[in-house]
Amino acid sequence: MLIYSLTEALIYTDNEKVFKEFYENQFFCDAEGRIFECTKRILPTSGGWRSAFKFLPNTYKVQLVFKATGKTLDKETLRSALLNRAEKVEDSDFVKFYKEYIKKADSWEQLIIGEQLN
Repeated sequence: MLIYSLTEALIYTDNEKVFKEFYENQFFCDAEGRIFECTKRILPTSGGWRSAFKFLPNTYKVQLVFKATGKTLDKETLRSALLNRAEKVEDSDFVKFYKEYIKKADSWEQLIIGEQLN
């Protein structure tokens, strides 16, 4: 299982190779455990200045389109997948902190976007 983090339905590149490799036909889990498949992208229609300045951060936004799959992912499955992924990263203080954080997280928000723990 590959895990990509996505906090909004936008990406900031129109590179087709990036879209095909990391987004198209990939599955994403929302903050309630529902699974969605990314089916396509919508390029910006307001041309001119967005295209001219797309090298600037947050200027060129490509909208992602998702289709509900009707499937869900429970928190423990996501937690296990995140911990397995962290095990493959070279150990550091941050990785140790991350693993402890994931073990303690008790909500989807904490697992997915890192909401502060009490």
